[in-house]
Amino acid sequence: MVLSEQDHQALQNGEPVSTHVNGIECVVLRRDVYDQIQRVLTMDDAPLDADTIYDLIEENMAATDADDPALESYQVYKGRQ
Repeated sequence: MVLSEQDHQALQNGEPVSTHVNGIECVVLRRDVYDQIQRVLTMDDAPLDADTIYDLIEENMAATDADDPALESYQVYKGRQ
């Protein structure tokens, strides 16, 4: 399977990439994104408590923020208001 530069960029951003392999439609995900989805899907059917939801959001935001080159400038701007 060959991925374009655009596909590589999407994966770096944690986004899924659609592709076809031998006529089968597939989705390529980074391993950490797949693991997050798998954790949610394999939880029992009990409603998520607030702490679990907070932890999932915090984990996702930390991963997103780590790759955001504009985050520091946003935090400086936000602090001025």
